[in-house]
Amino acid sequence: MNAPGEDRSLAAFLTREALIHRTCGMSRALLPRMKQASPEGMEELCRALSETAMASVYVGRAMGPPSAGVTVDGSDRVIYFVLDPLDVDCKQVSFLPRGQESALEQLYKLECGAME
Repeated sequence: MNAPGEDRSLAAFLTREALIHRTCGMSRALLPRMKQASPEGMEELCRALSETAMASVYVGRAMGPPSAGVTVDGSDRVIYFVLDPLDVDCKQVSFLPRGQESALEQLYKLECGAME
């Protein structure tokens, strides 16, 4: 998964038959940090979330390529944060390989290991 040049849009992940996904609202602690982050701050936040989830992490809109992200080579776990001007429409979409449904609970409303 996650090969160089590979489409990392939300739509591309949603169409992968090998993955299951669940959508939830974003963590209340994480949402303002993402909305206020500079481009460099967003990359740092993605790295921290990636370490917490042991997954590739991307941030973007519902359509088009991600605006930020961290790819974990060989990882079959993906977390995609969808940002929207309305807080209620900001979402987290977690992707895991089929058969790993029980691990989705661990990713629900993900936060950094050290939310400050």
